[in-house]
Amino acid sequence: REMLLQLLSWISFLISLGLGTLFFAAGLYYLAELVEEHTVLAKKVLTNVWRFVMVTTVLLGLFSPLSFTLSLVGLVAHASYFVLLQTFPFFDLTSVQFIISASRLSRGRGRRKERKTNERKRREKKNKSRS
Repeated sequence: REMLLQLLSWISFLISLGLGTLFFAAGLYYLAELVEEHTVLAKKVLTNVWRFVMVTTVLLGLFSPLSFTLSLVGLVAHASYFVLLQTFPFFDLTSVQFIISASRLSRGRGRRKERKTNERKRREKKNKSRS
């Protein structure tokens, strides 16, 4: 009986995971259709979101305890994204602007993981020195 309940819970989890993925994909498809229908409005919204992110990043760089270098990297990355907005909704996958933007996105993810690893090692070293 216990095994049956466990099996049912796994089946329901897999079904909900599949349906959730399907619903998420449908929502993204709907958003893509909206952007396709209203490209001018979408460009205005994306530009305003970009401005908000840039201002927030500058303010975080100035007033938060995070290093200014992190904020500077964020500003450079978002500046490369803004270059892509100039030709919105069209872009070329082989263009220099797209390749730079994609590389900024992927490098940021790797650096974050590397920083977390380094922070964990520093904490472990600090705890060993206290002992």
